[in-house]
Amino acid sequence: MARSVRTAILATEPPGKLSRAVVRAYREMGEDTSVAVRSSSPGEDLAEASFAGQYDTFLHVTGGEEVLAAIKRCWASLWSDRAVRYRTAHGVDHRDTGIAVIVQRMVNARVAGSAARTGSAA
Repeated sequence: MARSVRTAILATEPPGKLSRAVVRAYREMGEDTSVAVRSSSPGEDLAEASFAGQYDTFLHVTGGEEVLAAIKRCWASLWSDRAVRYRTAHGVDHRDTGIAVIVQRMVNARVAGSAARTGSAA
C-alpha cells in the first residue's frame, strides 16, 4: 500500500496556485539560489516516539521546478517503507499523520554538530 501511495503522490501535480507561489517565492531569492527542502511533521516528537529523521530532506536544490519536485518527494517520504514500519511499531495510526515542507536558503556552515556536557557547572 505504501508504494502505491508514494507513486500516486509523485505522479500528481501540486495545485497550480501552490506551484506558482512556490516558484515565485523561489525566484524572489534569486534564480541560482541553493535551498534546503526539509520535511517536518507535527507528530515528530511524541511522548512515546520520535520521528526525527524518518522523512526526507533535500539539500542544495536549485531551480523552481526542482524545488517543486523535491517538495513532492518530501510529501511521498511520509509513506516510505521506513516511516510506515516505524509508525506501525509505535502504534501510530497512519491516518493521523501529516507532513509539512519547509524551503530554506542554504547557508555555508563553518562548524556543525553537537557537544555533550558532562559533570556539573561550577
